[in-house]
Amino acid sequence: MFKAGDYILHSRQGPGRIVEVLPQHIVVRPRSGNVYKVNIDIADNELAPVPSDGFIALLAQHDYSSERSLQQVPEIVERIMRDKHRRSISRGIKAELAPFLAREGKPFVTWWKLAQRKILESGKIVPKLRRRARRGHLLVSA
Repeated sequence: MFKAGDYILHSRQGPGRIVEVLPQHIVVRPRSGNVYKVNIDIADNELAPVPSDGFIALLAQHDYSSERSLQQVPEIVERIMRDKHRRSISRGIKAELAPFLAREGKPFVTWWKLAQRKILESGKIVPKLRRRARRGHLLVSA
């Protein structure tokens, strides 16, 4: 099921990339670079495969700040949509990005207002006009 090069989400360690699959264990490299091993017998319970073009795969490569996230918000939203299968987008974005913002002491609501403006300006994501968005929520269609 798992193969070298796949991106995964470890239940406790977070995102990473599989370096090697051996008969007894799977070697994973997280963003920090310190590899760890997962016993092959419990890998299905500990590791979840994620899309290589999703946000979690991006997290395995880069750490994000609020400024970097805001600069790349259209791409990040598209990647989160892939990970979340286009459901609960605004909640999904908050769940993924709030820890980075909290680490810098920035409120999500303020950041999200700026991000929505950048998303709309990018033209990559089009808001649904058939129903009215609740305050602070961007309704999107891909």
